Amino acid sequence: MSLPSPQALWTLNSPSVFEQAKQLAGRIATGTDTDQGEWIGQVWLTVLSRPITDEELQEVTALLRQLTEQATVKQDELATALGELPETLRPLDLPRTTAMIQFCLAMYNLNEFSFID
Repeated sequence: MSLPSPQALWTLNSPSVFEQAKQLAGRIATGTDTDQGEWIGQVWLTVLSRPITDEELQEVTALLRQLTEQATVKQDELATALGELPETLRPLDLPRTTAMIQFCLAMYNLNEFSFID
């Protein structure tokens, strides 16, 4: 089972879903200090209600690295695009914050999030 295209596009482009992704990233950042692996694991557990596997953690770590590198190139545009950030994300550098939010947004678009087996 998968999401119909319009629904998937809506969750990727909706301002309300983007706002929820920002809030999730900020909420998890509150309890995980700066340990990226712990933060990833908490997002995974919160969204999918199961622990992340070692393979998934490696893939997500690589994805976050790539998203952070991409965001570093576009730093000038990021502040405006992100809008108001949760207080817990403000001390972090903008590229890392952007990657964290994008990852949370991607989590909301997983079939595993949308459907119960």
